[in-house]
Amino acid sequence: MAKSNKAFGDYGEDIAGRYLEGLGYRLLAKNYRNRYGEIDLILLDNGVLVLAEVKIRRNPDDAGLEDTISMTKIKKILKCAEIYLEGNVVEFKEMRIDAVLVLEGSGAQRINHIKDIY
Repeated sequence: MAKSNKAFGDYGEDIAGRYLEGLGYRLLAKNYRNRYGEIDLILLDNGVLVLAEVKIRRNPDDAGLEDTISMTKIKKILKCAEIYLEGNVVEFKEMRIDAVLVLEGSGAQRINHIKDIY
């Protein structure tokens, strides 16, 4: 049975979160939402606050990750992060937005991680 879009998206976020934690990132929040939008994953990477936008695709032809994250989306992520930081004490030196694409197909997964897309 096929997963719903929400369940499939959550599945991709779980995979991306585990992948980034495996690289040593510390997960602070998942699916953080406020009136400005949503941040899929908020993490710390050696003093860098990472706001990760996660996409999952079944078709490897849909691998063009950079084209899926618009400047409007980036602005929403940044505004959303501003509100997150008002309510959470997080020590960091700098901040960046990463994109993580999970390609799911034929029982195998491939992850494309692009640091600092903004």
